Amino acid sequence: DERGLDPPRGGLAHADRQVDVADIVARRSPVEVVAHLGEDGQRLLEHRLGGKQFRRALAVVADRVQHHGHIVAGDRPVAAAIVASYTGIPYSMEVRSIAFTAAELPALIAQSILLVTIQFAILVFLGMLLMKRIGLAAPILDAVTKGEPAPANLRRVLLISVATGVVAGLVVLGMDALFRPLLIKDLGDKANALLPGAQPAAWKGFLASFTGAIVEELWMRLGAMSLLAWLGSFLRRTPDGKPTNAIFWIANILAAAYFGYGHLAGLAALVPLTALVVTRTLLGNAIAGIIFGRLYQTRGLESAMIAHFSADIVLHVFAAL
Repeated sequence: DERGLDPPRGGLAHADRQVDVADIVARRSPVEVVAHLGEDGQRLLEHRLGGKQFRRALAVVADRVQHHGHIVAGDRPVAAAIVASYTGIPYSMEVRSIAFTAAELPALIAQSILLVTIQFAILVFLGMLLMKRIGLAAPILDAVTKGEPAPANLRRVLLISVATGVVAGLVVLGMDALFRPLLIKDLGDKANALLPGAQPAAWKGFLASFTGAIVEELWMRLGAMSLLAWLGSFLRRTPDGKPTNAIFWIANILAAAYFGYGHLAGLAALVPLTALVVTRTLLGNAIAGIIFGRLYQTRGLESAMIAHFSADIVLHVFAAL
């Protein structure tokens, strides 16, 4: 109840008792409290409260989480990202010719789990705040978090997402076929490393598809695209404060270009990064990224993830058979 945000004597009237704001904030950091936001807390944030009222709002959220056991919306994507980060290891190790001894693996995994957890906790926390501010959503996650039934159009969204992802994968394969004669002329025998038959086994590609769908979409769409759209909203916005469609397109294209750029480091382990190789990589990944970004804008984050997974199945599983 918003009326409880400005009580007398610095306390919060909640559940027929006075709650000491300073005590709650002292016991739970603002980041921790915001990470546990439920629907009410997100609504309060959207009001753009000032410093003192914002801290009081955090206290309300903290109290509700502590006493009512609200599901933590950010926990699920963070957990999924951590798991997906490791499903792609067999694929990456083969592509980059990386090898570890059995004795080295436990320490490496333990170190990386900590780093990955911190990275994705921050990413999801900021990404979900920005996503709400720019008017986008993760409808399936929202329904699960609130204990509500799945969205009524879930089946239609799934079909559209899968079909769009398959088409995106086929488009990238088609572009590779067009570039292949030029790459052979440019690279000679080294171009064989880019042929479908040179890929890791299909099962490794299947596992890596989870990494692309979850990890890359959290970074590129929830993170980069949301941030760019939010920044763009300060230049052009709708009457309700959301980015205009033009700003969304600019954010989508820039995030997709960054998505393509992010694939160059892995590619450098296979072939020299000539101008043709860079063009082929940026173009193919950017086209797919724009498609995923459009789905994120129009149908939700999960739609982009499903499409990305479907595209990777085409590229890394069927193409490897």
